[in-house]
Amino acid sequence: EGNYILQKEMLDEYVPGKQLDKSFRAIFYPGKLFPRSRPLKQFYIDTFVRFSNLVSGPVSWAGFILNPFDKGGADGTLLRDFSLKQDFYFFTSSPFNLRLRWASDDRENNLLVYGKDQDKRTSQSALLRYRLSPKNILESEFSKEKRERQNTAFNLLSINGKRVRVDFTRREKNSLEMTLSSKLLSEDEGESGLKVNLFELTPKVSFSLIGQGRLHSEISWIRVNFSPASRILPWPAS
Repeated sequence: EGNYILQKEMLDEYVPGKQLDKSFRAIFYPGKLFPRSRPLKQFYIDTFVRFSNLVSGPVSWAGFILNPFDKGGADGTLLRDFSLKQDFYFFTSSPFNLRLRWASDDRENNLLVYGKDQDKRTSQSALLRYRLSPKNILESEFSKEKRERQNTAFNLLSINGKRVRVDFTRREKNSLEMTLSSKLLSEDEGESGLKVNLFELTPKVSFSLIGQGRLHSEISWIRVNFSPASRILPWPAS
């Protein structure tokens, strides 16, 4: 007679599995296929994919090796970390150029006591860079991002955000570089109804000591407002 408690502790040092790591990068220049087309020379595509998985089930090695997008052992995944970044570059040889980016990150943990924990992040951004003169560069970026975190039982976070960044850089000869960076961020968390606005101003100075190294200094001033003011922030603003 009596009460008995069965306690299980998951220690990944003792979990049998296979570590699957894979990454690849592909850059495509249409102008090299069609050298007579001047517009195609101003455009190229850059793709980067990375996997890092720990699986306990069987693995189809042929598919995992030959197919860049095959995650391998999906049914027996213990840990998963997947990243994809797709960039499109325009007007690469002109003073004004543009980069469009689509990015995705997916992390999954099935070794927790309460079940699966998953983090997802997707973002889209447009980066504009304009060389005003040989010494002055203006750069601005607009991005949208969605972050979600959920476990087996319920959603923990669901954040939608927009961000604008503007940088002005001036280079004096080859030794001195000065940058004034500003950022405006707006995010809202769907589960709790919290809204956050952030403004950041950062001056930076870099000075190169010929043959002796490089000195870099920066300072940031950040102001954060959130509502309702009685609630705490369940996530770090970034």
